[in-house]
Amino acid sequence: MTPHRIACNCLGQTQSKFHTRFIMIKAQDFKLPVGPKPGWELDTEVDEEEEESELKSVAESFVVVSSLKQSRANWLASTFPKFSSKARGGKASDAVPPPHTIRSLGKCDLLIGPHIFSSTSLYEVHYLPSAPSTLARPPAPMPPAPTWHPSAPYGSYIPYGQHTQPQQHPQYSQNQPMPVAATAPVQQRASTPLVSSVVADTPITSALIQQVNSAAGSDPILANHLQLAASGKATADQLKTLGILIQTLAAGPSTVPPPQTTPINTYYPMQASEQRFTPAPSSAPSTTPTPAPSGLATPSSYASYPYPGHQFTSAPQYIPQPATYPPRDFDIIIEFPEKPNDRWVFPRGAVICERKPASGVLEEINLTTALPFPKLDYLTSKNTPASVQEGEQSPPVVPQEVVTFKFTKVQQTVWDSLQRWSGGSEKLQENRDALLKIKAPERAFLRYQLREGDLLTQLRNVSLFR
Repeated sequence: MTPHRIACNCLGQTQSKFHTRFIMIKAQDFKLPVGPKPGWELDTEVDEEEEESELKSVAESFVVVSSLKQSRANWLASTFPKFSSKARGGKASDAVPPPHTIRSLGKCDLLIGPHIFSSTSLYEVHYLPSAPSTLARPPAPMPPAPTWHPSAPYGSYIPYGQHTQPQQHPQYSQNQPMPVAATAPVQQRASTPLVSSVVADTPITSALIQQVNSAAGSDPILANHLQLAASGKATADQLKTLGILIQTLAAGPSTVPPPQTTPINTYYPMQASEQRFTPAPSSAPSTTPTPAPSGLATPSSYASYPYPGHQFTSAPQYIPQPATYPPRDFDIIIEFPEKPNDRWVFPRGAVICERKPASGVLEEINLTTALPFPKLDYLTSKNTPASVQEGEQSPPVVPQEVVTFKFTKVQQTVWDSLQRWSGGSEKLQENRDALLKIKAPERAFLRYQLREGDLLTQLRNVSLFR
């Protein structure tokens, strides 16, 4: 083995060990040290071992850059309540919103403190009244119950020997198995998050989900596209084709059969041939008796009355209606370009929405509210936080803090939507008073300068190679 190859192998082993260590460091959430005032690390007593090393500069300590990365990651993944997420890698979505319609408001730059989230997408979502779960198909309507119809109105005369024979039904022996209906192959079921991720401007209702599932049972192309989209293996053309198929189903009449109702009794009018029968008077009694059939009496003459035909039907099966969501106000949804598979809700609350300048061409929107946001539960009304269930421990109380979000490069449609969402000028003063009552938490300051040690080594590795 040449010296060059030996050096390459040694370098590869070193990189492999460092890569493993890097993954472990990246998974950690470093708890950066903080103090009561700026520069507090200069007044802190140090051990004898630490005295041998000098304090590194702010840039060499990597505390500020690590803090900014942690803060940005929190804004992207944990600060806002999740609205929806796309299923990918065979993993189901961890957020399933109720049926809704969604409208794009455009893109803008979102500024939160030192962070700039360019090309952030904003949406306006309106919720539809629907059942809590659209994954389960409703039961199929019951088939019509067997009915009996008389062959002629009551009272009409039918000569002997002309009675219709009963319908012969196929007989099955005791050992002969009954025929079994063929079962359809299992198809990929459509769901609200799957359809919502394919078509954005179409109302996602439970009827549409049921219609897509019904159509997939007879359309192999639609079933194949649903399977590929659910597993995250569909191409862009296949997703486009699936969106067109779903929009076509939404635009056309529903293929779901209506619930079976009880048929209404009908009347059978007398035909022209079914006139009242009156036997002709005989001139002389017959001396030869006519033998009657054994076991049957000769029908006598009687009047025919047009009685209505009766139907024997069973009462329709009662299908309980599923519970529906309470009415909800529309929401503002944001989507960061760094996480295009997830969408987040901007929760309602005490909000102050102001524009700059006050008139003329819109340049900036300032939206002031309080953090942390409340927990969002779709089973509660008016976007209020869900109550703690019995037996559960209440989450720790985090002091609220007033934060201002700045929207730049923004369109007029965003301002109009935020005005309606925040309550307009009617609730402006009320929200302002509520935010003024929030006491700002005590500030904590980072330890900007570090000495040589384990923490500095970890921060340096993560900051340089992340």
